[in-house]
Amino acid sequence: MSTRWCVGVAKQRELLMNASMMNHNLLNTAAGQLDEAIARRKSWEENEEKTANELLYSILGDCLSMYESYRDSKDKKAWKQDLQNVADTQGVKLMKGKVLRNIARVVFGMNEKNRKRVSNYARALEVAHADGVMSADLCEWIKQQGGVIEVTRRAPEQSAPIKKWQFVQSQLEPKAIVRDASVSQLVNVDSTEELVVVLAKRKSDGSMEYYDVVSSGTPVRAALEALYTTYKKKIQTAAQAANDEALEGAIEKARATAA
Repeated sequence: MSTRWCVGVAKQRELLMNASMMNHNLLNTAAGQLDEAIARRKSWEENEEKTANELLYSILGDCLSMYESYRDSKDKKAWKQDLQNVADTQGVKLMKGKVLRNIARVVFGMNEKNRKRVSNYARALEVAHADGVMSADLCEWIKQQGGVIEVTRRAPEQSAPIKKWQFVQSQLEPKAIVRDASVSQLVNVDSTEELVVVLAKRKSDGSMEYYDVVSSGTPVRAALEALYTTYKKKIQTAAQAANDEALEGAIEKARATAA
């Protein structure tokens, strides 16, 4: 065996060992970097991200709270004007008939750079409102849904109370029309075509004494809730009567055919 061949083999072994050590060191370095990055990510999730998300959800709660104030306001026209004034100072364009979405646009200062993000916030608020979520519960509700983006990915599901209110409103028919100016003046002009609760007392002579009108959302929704059982029972009774009538008709027809 020549000396030159032995030296060549030894050199190859040395190169292979050096390469193996370099790969080992590289893997150790990458593993260390990955571990460090993972640790930082966990710290971010547990601290910075959690804090940032909770602050965001809190601001969204403020938006929903303002919408609740608008909904229950006796002077919606003035409320909308205030919103328009603030929007004008920030250069935010409002959308017609979209008060909740407009509140989000103004609060987050919608512009070309953040348009998609703010749209997601507004969409999340609309879904929450359609689900009957109140501002005080919004933060926890968004957490349960998995975050803002998860909320925006699904269609709003109307809560049972909202379905009840809508059902009663669809069944309402005017029992009387009062054109007395003294009664009409009780109702704020902004409440035109909106439901209100009238505080009245029936007198022994059959007349009615009207005291005041409540137009805020809470008592109106409570009145609709109270009427739900009555209207539902009325529908069920009518349906049953129709079924009974149809059954009797079928029996009579069968008798006539048999005769």
